[in-house]
Amino acid sequence: MKKVIVAVDSFKGSLTSAEANLAVESGINALYPECDVKKVSVADGGEGTTAAIIETLSGEWREVEVHDPLMRAIKAKYGIINGGKCAVIEVASASGLTLLSNNERDPLKSSSYGFGEMIDDAINLGCREFIIGIGGSATCDAGVGMLEALGYSFFDGNGDKIKGLCGGKLSDIKEIRDGNPLIKECLFKVACDVENPLYGENGAAHIFAPQKGATPEMVEILESGIINFSKIITEKYGREVANLAGGGAAGGIGATLYSLFNASLENGISMILNSVNFDTLLSDTQLVITGEGKIDNQTLMGKVPFGILQAAKKKGVKCVAICGIYSPSKELEECGFEKIIEISPRDLPLEEVMQKNNATRNIESCIIKFINSMR
Repeated sequence: MKKVIVAVDSFKGSLTSAEANLAVESGINALYPECDVKKVSVADGGEGTTAAIIETLSGEWREVEVHDPLMRAIKAKYGIINGGKCAVIEVASASGLTLLSNNERDPLKSSSYGFGEMIDDAINLGCREFIIGIGGSATCDAGVGMLEALGYSFFDGNGDKIKGLCGGKLSDIKEIRDGNPLIKECLFKVACDVENPLYGENGAAHIFAPQKGATPEMVEILESGIINFSKIITEKYGREVANLAGGGAAGGIGATLYSLFNASLENGISMILNSVNFDTLLSDTQLVITGEGKIDNQTLMGKVPFGILQAAKKKGVKCVAICGIYSPSKELEECGFEKIIEISPRDLPLEEVMQKNNATRNIESCIIKFINSMR
């Protein structure tokens, strides 16, 4: 074997994408030490997206002081690529659910302000291109906190300025005034792996707010506020967002980025593969190895391994998937993977197989066994 591409998603709670890739490389090199192994860190737009792109494109990290979802000062990091022209930012870095304890989760109070501060910092640094990962937010404020951080102003029915924007204040908004004029010079690409609309029974409030601490009563308040806000932005900016696929992502941030920033909402893994020029890497490649912690039918709904598979199939390159847990189905058997390999022994407790050393060792041994079977 002369060239293999390794592009494995993180095994959440166990290995990062980069760590999983290294384990696969180790298994390949045990049998083919001269093999050219191209490691590509990958993610689907959620946690790990920035790290994946930074590691693959040799970008730089930038740490800034911003505010968390409850407006407490924190430090958050984002990435810089393409010679300082492009910023790679995850909403969750400043406005993520993991920044709050269980009893702090309240989407009526949480704000995306910190995410906006990160965008503002990148603009001031000279970035005019943005890759945004919007998974894992703690908010359901339709991005008004983000807008406030970028200088947008909001007014109620009495003409009074509303401050401290959050999900619970969406119904108060009657007017929006534009903020940072440099936004118009920027290009935003949003990695979005959900198709939920902004509101309705499958929208941001009903589907995602309960995961962020909302009670049924809160859901109705948020729903009413989001509907109000969507009407205002449609009237002002002329972009219909009610039924926008992905508009409900990150508590409605998807719809706001689309309508105010002219952002494109794209399949997460496809966007990331394009960003790292994955098609070019596939040239002269004999095999692609991908994977994730669990492979089941949800894998076929735009997750990393399926995106990798689709890219490999277009170039006629065989693709193998590894996983910690495999739930077989007819659809998975027929989708095109050369083989799906479950690396975890079924007779051991999950906590044990998820330990980093064990997961690394299991990946290496399974890859060695598979490569041997191809000889």
